[in-house]
Amino acid sequence: MSREVDDFFDEIETKIPEDVSRLVEKQMDIADAIADAIENSEFKTRKEFAQAIGMKESMLSRILAGNVNLTLKTIAKIEAALEMDIISVAGFEAEKGPVKIAHGGIL
Repeated sequence: MSREVDDFFDEIETKIPEDVSRLVEKQMDIADAIADAIENSEFKTRKEFAQAIGMKESMLSRILAGNVNLTLKTIAKIEAALEMDIISVAGFEAEKGPVKIAHGGIL
């Protein structure tokens, strides 16, 4: 990319509110954690996983793209099917080794 284009995107990035930036980052971290967990699970395909949790494959695709603001209910359903924690609350220790979300990505 040209220097002008880089400067343009840098300027736009500085105008994004902190809460919006955090939201997008956390959505992507959670989406990546779910995708990795499905890949390492007993489910042979994403379609099979979606069916197991009563979700359309298209909705799962949107989740994995980070385009859905997940409810705790949906996260809990996903965690139950995968038999693992996807997120954890800071200061609390989970039993099954959750993915810990930190600024800058998954720890």
